[in-house]
Amino acid sequence: MRQRPLATALLVIAPLLAAWAQQTRRQPVQRAQPPRFDPAAVRNIFFDDLFAETGPLNGPRPENLGAAAPSGATSSPGAGAAPKPSATFAWSKLISAQTIEDEVKQIAIRLNKDITRPSAFARDGHHKCRVHFSVLAMMFAITSEYDGQVRWKSQAAVARDVFAKTAANCKTNSSATFNAVRRQRDETMQTLLGGSELPGEGEVAADWSAITDRSPLMNRLQEAAEENLQRWTASAEEFEKHLEELPREAELVAAFASILTKEGMDDSDDDEYRGYAQAMQDAARSLVDAVKLKNQAQASKQVGQIRKACGECHSTYQ
Repeated sequence: MRQRPLATALLVIAPLLAAWAQQTRRQPVQRAQPPRFDPAAVRNIFFDDLFAETGPLNGPRPENLGAAAPSGATSSPGAGAAPKPSATFAWSKLISAQTIEDEVKQIAIRLNKDITRPSAFARDGHHKCRVHFSVLAMMFAITSEYDGQVRWKSQAAVARDVFAKTAANCKTNSSATFNAVRRQRDETMQTLLGGSELPGEGEVAADWSAITDRSPLMNRLQEAAEENLQRWTASAEEFEKHLEELPREAELVAAFASILTKEGMDDSDDDEYRGYAQAMQDAARSLVDAVKLKNQAQASKQVGQIRKACGECHSTYQ
């Protein structure tokens, strides 16, 4: 008896639901009207046939089709000039980035020692400073051309030119020169070591004949070969004590030997002279390998080859 009212209700509701569903399906769907174009306007925008006889793609190929676009073609308004391309050289085969950084820091210490009083500068300090700033100029010239990541690379060309000029000024021992040299030590060196930017822009290519004379280069080379390397490989005890310093001095010798033959340097066009420099460079690179193997005898032998090349060269060209 209780199921009869439910059945009656279903009989009444079912037709109503069916009618509602049918009415819902019949309602039209509202859609956007398609756009209408003026045929004449469309003809002004699109080509009927790109390759037609009078079409835009018909005709001879431009002669400069493969030429590079002008450097300013893609520049946005107000954009600065494109950076100058950097000249590179395979310096990493001769000297490591760490050796360059270590040498710069070592020279900073030496400058603090050798730039003290005008009287000491006038006596022999200007000679020492000329060597220091010449080597700095060489280190930053190498850095500007370095084929890899090295500290101060973005500032290297500017620093190279500043230190080369300072080295040239050190040929005189006046109080004015002393003050200028001290200023470069206190300002430029501290700016670089502190990680700040130097003002100005250096030339891309290094003019080695303007960066250093052979004389200050030879002074540092003699210190490396005749003093440090000879002493540090003279015995097993000294060799073991200087395993860290030996590769750095050897890399400096290899780099200096390369600089000696750069265009514009004295006698760089002489084949015999270049042969001595190459022998020195080869022995220096072999010395680095001997130190890595901790082979004191082989290291001492290579130092002997470096000193031999130096001695024969001096006897011929001095």
